[in-house]
Amino acid sequence: MAEGRFPASLDRDALAAWLPDAAGLHAEQVVAVSPSAVTALVARSPAPAGAPIDVLLRAEALTPSAVARAGVLAWEMRLEVDCRRRRVRLGATTGYAERQPTIEGIELAPAEADWRAPTPGSTLASVWRAICDPAFEPPLGGPGRRLAKIEPPRPRPAPAREPAPAREPAAFARDAAALAPAEPAARLGGRAAQVVSSPVETDTRAALARLQRRFGDELKGFDLRVQRAQVRGRTVYRGMVAGFASRAEAAAFCQSLQRAGQACLAR
Repeated sequence: MAEGRFPASLDRDALAAWLPDAAGLHAEQVVAVSPSAVTALVARSPAPAGAPIDVLLRAEALTPSAVARAGVLAWEMRLEVDCRRRRVRLGATTGYAERQPTIEGIELAPAEADWRAPTPGSTLASVWRAICDPAFEPPLGGPGRRLAKIEPPRPRPAPAREPAPAREPAAFARDAAALAPAEPAARLGGRAAQVVSSPVETDTRAALARLQRRFGDELKGFDLRVQRAQVRGRTVYRGMVAGFASRAEAAAFCQSLQRAGQACLAR
C-alpha cells in the first residue's frame, strides 16, 4: 500500500493533515466523517431565498475495506437541499479510481426522483445542517470554525498531459497481444462490465492490458474491448469486459474485482 493512500489514523488531526495532499480537500469543507469515509462539500450553486440549493459532495474512502466494498477510492454526488422543508433529493453518484478525479467515473447509483427527509445522525442529515444551519461546525474544523465558503461548480478542465515517450513497434505489439484472448471467446452473452474510462484511447487500452495481466484467470473466455461513448458532450473511451449471460453474472464478476481494489460496474 503506497504511503498516503490512506490516513495514518482516523482521529481529527490526522484526517485534517491528510486531506489536502491526498484528496485536495480541507478540513473546513468536511461535513461528515464515518469509520469508512469522509464527506466534503466541494461546490454549491447560488439560489433565491427559500429555493432548493444544488450542492456537489465528494466522499473519500478511508480504509482498504471501504475501497473493497465500493470498488472506488472516491465518489461524487450532486444533491438538492431544501432548507425550508428539511428535505434532500439525491442526484447521480459517480465513483472514481483516483482521489482527485480527472477522468470520467463509473456510475454507482442513478439520480432519485423523490425527495427524502434525512435520517437523524446520518451523513445526509449532516449535509442538510451544513447548508441550512448557521450554527453548524465542520467536524474536522475545531470549535468555533465554520464551513469554508464554496464556489459554484465549474466545468472540470481536461488534465494536462505530457507527450507520451516514443515506443518501438514491438511495444505496441505486446500491448495488442495482451488484449487478444488466448483462445476463441467461449462466452457469447450480451452483457458487459466497465472497468475503466478515459478521454484518451491509448490510456484505456493500456489499462485493459494491465488488467489482463493482473486478472488473467478471471478473464479467460471474455472479450476485452474499447467502447467509444459521448458523455456530457465529450468523447470518452470505456474499457469493457464483455460476454456475460446476464447483468447478475456481470455484477458478481464486478464484486470479485472490487474485493481486489479494482473499480468495476455491471452494464
